[in-house]
Amino acid sequence: MSIFSPSPDMIAGLKAYMSKYDSTTSSNTTTSNPRYTAIILDPIRDTNLIPAFVDIHIACVLQDNLIATFRPPFDAAKRELMIKWWHARFDEASRDERVIIAVLGKLRDADAMPPPSKLAPDQQYETRAIMTDSGEAVNHEEVLAGYVTLHKPITETGPFRGPIEKLLVSPRFRFRGIARTMMEKAEVVGREHGRTLLTLDTMTDSGAEVMYKKIGYTQLGDHIPDYGLYPDGTMGGGTFFYKDLRKEALLKEAK
Repeated sequence: MSIFSPSPDMIAGLKAYMSKYDSTTSSNTTTSNPRYTAIILDPIRDTNLIPAFVDIHIACVLQDNLIATFRPPFDAAKRELMIKWWHARFDEASRDERVIIAVLGKLRDADAMPPPSKLAPDQQYETRAIMTDSGEAVNHEEVLAGYVTLHKPITETGPFRGPIEKLLVSPRFRFRGIARTMMEKAEVVGREHGRTLLTLDTMTDSGAEVMYKKIGYTQLGDHIPDYGLYPDGTMGGGTFFYKDLRKEALLKEAK
């Protein structure tokens, strides 16, 4: 398998392109979804959202039979563990080791809750006000609709790598382009932070595989069998993807 290694001329072209790009694009740029805008959460101010993060995390695991770090049963002890886990992710963001991206949705636009058997007993999807990037207050009728994180691992050998993690959309806000909106935002943020080689993994044969291919991610090989445990205890495969924003920028410039 060949490894992309740009020549000095390609690097010069990329720098010129990125200079032009940075002058017109920022992480505050509106994405292509007119109804939903992805924003960057403040890791200090917006920790009040962590219970809502856990709500969606649990709902996605149960609704989609998802492999996503935690498995049922989601009792009070497990929920507390998940709250601590998400606090650790926000702490990473406060140290500039992660960027947390979210989309808010109007409560009146939300779909009905999935069947109760699919959800944890204590899930309420409470309305939670937060602040936007500019510090503007969000009204109390808006709720967390989905989120994704861009990890910025500390590494001298791969400072350009950016793992995309925990792309989750509430079952109440599906089929509205929210996942794609958040991925577009993650790519803008990745460019701004110099994380231009984005990587991710997902469950094999999942709907997410189809979406990642549609938005330009390249699948790495086939998949790893028996990569993780489903909520029901069976084993499932993992499929890995990447997107090289450096190469993508050069290709766009050449057209």
